[in-house]
Amino acid sequence: MERVRNLAKAAFLAAIVVAPAAFLALYLPARLTTDELRADPVVYATAAQHVQEGASMYDPLPPPGPHRFGPHYLYPPLFAVVLSWLPQPTPLAVQRVLYVLGIAGVFAMGLGLAILARWPRVRGALAVVAFTVLFPPLVHALDAANLAPAVWGLAALGVALPSAIGASLLVLGAATKIVPAWPLLVLLVRIPGRTVPAALVTVAVCAIAVILTLGPARMVAETATWIEHVVPTLGQGQFVTPPYALRDGSLSGFWSVVIHANFSPVFAPLRLFGDPYPGELPASAQLYLSIVAIAVPAVTAWLARKRPVEQQAAYVLAAATLASPILRITSLPFLFPAAAAHRRRSPPDRAVRDAPA
Repeated sequence: MERVRNLAKAAFLAAIVVAPAAFLALYLPARLTTDELRADPVVYATAAQHVQEGASMYDPLPPPGPHRFGPHYLYPPLFAVVLSWLPQPTPLAVQRVLYVLGIAGVFAMGLGLAILARWPRVRGALAVVAFTVLFPPLVHALDAANLAPAVWGLAALGVALPSAIGASLLVLGAATKIVPAWPLLVLLVRIPGRTVPAALVTVAVCAIAVILTLGPARMVAETATWIEHVVPTLGQGQFVTPPYALRDGSLSGFWSVVIHANFSPVFAPLRLFGDPYPGELPASAQLYLSIVAIAVPAVTAWLARKRPVEQQAAYVLAAATLASPILRITSLPFLFPAAAAHRRRSPPDRAVRDAPA
């Protein structure tokens, strides 16, 4: 029996080393040298080119209502501004940048989860990376050159490091996706002395970068466009799987459908009526989604108020993810920190405690 255990342990160690190593040695170089374009980098590159040309990065605007978005830039202005600093923000150049950011994000996520769970850091991080590169929905997000893997890393490492560094990482994550803003609030409230100055400095640096690139008036205009047109669209969820998802019966077609489906549990009740809304959702449905998206993480934060700060932040991140009107399977890694924090090896009295305010 002992021999079987040793063989199983050796096989596990080999897998967590071989999978990431093969991914870095074979997959990443192939992605960095390919001329085959993915859809997301084209959208990001178009927004960056609009920044350089003085046009709106949100042109064309997404259609209102809970319908498919199509090729629209949906992030706040910062990401498009940073990409516009490339000498030539072509789709291929942007795609290569996203591949590097994605790989860095996956390894950062692995390190963050290992810290949260108090696993041996190298072995724990490699185990997370191996799972990510072997799980089709998550590797699809990497292969699509989407920004999500980079945000996975910012969120996981930010939650795992309840400090100035963690606050800065969560600010950067919140500059692209809203869910990292919730654990950031936990850090700001629980340990303000360590996190508020760092968060303010990070916000100021990001704001200065956008102002220097766009100018004050254009920055205000672009931010207003995002708040007025993009946020309400994202906040209304999505009824149907986009028609561009493959349905040819193949495994790739299956994963394509799964990747683009909306699994939000809070949006599920609205599916009982099909998609009867040609435009926007009724005001009552929008109010319901907004209340749930705020109330669920807020209540979770209160229920976990006596937990160590990083554990509370991880739970709130998971709650905000599950309460979002749109929940893709590629948002699954935002649940990992809660699982890691819940399974942490150290006894409670060895957990990171709050610092005095």
